[in-house]
Amino acid sequence: MTFTVSDTVRIILISWSLLPAVLSLTGNTIVLIVSRKYRALKLDEYSVRLIENLAVADLGYTLSGILVTVVAIATNSWPYGKEMCVVDRFLTNVFHNMTPLIVALLCASKLSCLLSPFSAYTRPTSGVLVGMVSVWVLVTTSCLVSTIVYRSNVYYDNLSFQCWVDYTHRHYFGTILYQIATVWLLVVARRITGRIQKRGAAAIISVSVIYSIATVPTAVLMALELTKWYTTWSDEAQAICKIVTMYTFYLTNFCNPIVYYFSVNSFKEFVNNRVFRRMPETASEVRAGSRNNRTSTINTGANRSDTTTPLLGRKD
Repeated sequence: MTFTVSDTVRIILISWSLLPAVLSLTGNTIVLIVSRKYRALKLDEYSVRLIENLAVADLGYTLSGILVTVVAIATNSWPYGKEMCVVDRFLTNVFHNMTPLIVALLCASKLSCLLSPFSAYTRPTSGVLVGMVSVWVLVTTSCLVSTIVYRSNVYYDNLSFQCWVDYTHRHYFGTILYQIATVWLLVVARRITGRIQKRGAAAIISVSVIYSIATVPTAVLMALELTKWYTTWSDEAQAICKIVTMYTFYLTNFCNPIVYYFSVNSFKEFVNNRVFRRMPETASEVRAGSRNNRTSTINTGANRSDTTTPLLGRKD
């Protein structure tokens, strides 16, 4: 490729990469602390465990995908060497493939609760643990085998500032389609069942829709790369396509905690009380309320003394 990204574009990409990286590290860490240490995420057990795994996958992608890319953008090169390019591609593939799979499983779990509300209370909690361990092992093993087989095809792309390899498209394309199909099934089921099992459904639908929208450019790029038409594009067009595709996906890494904050009351209350060190009411409302309470107490006491004193002094 003879086309190179300008310094202005690199500064924009660094700023855009650092914002979701910081929000992802902070937000997903809070999600894990709220869920694991304080048990304050009040959803069904399956959803909570899947949300925890989703936070782990997002943190992993932030460390192996976003922060590593920031250094590559800043230096305008790949400073880690060929072997680390292969290792980084393997780790990125694991977390990149796990994220849509976990979202799809989260949608499927909530869909079963919507269609059969009592199943959320009767199914064993050990099932989600076994299922998630199996998915992690399957995805990790698949990516490891592919990395060993195709390690010679790994290369650093100076347009997207990331390591690429052809096999990733075959793995990831199917998970995107499965995720998109599952989220719309959940939306349809949510509309059909009305207010049944409403708690948590809005949060999961919101997260799933955001993931589906953010992964559409990736699916389009992979579909284009399977055709010969994409190779006829200019270097500038390919650069724009890759940058939009990869950096749009960064939206998925920090959206989860924000969605949980605005849609799951238990998570919002815990963050307000423990992280922001405030109650759901504003400080001015609390001070105004305390002043009103003191004023009403004084007035009540004065009125009580005015009305009771004559009675105590009255002679029969």
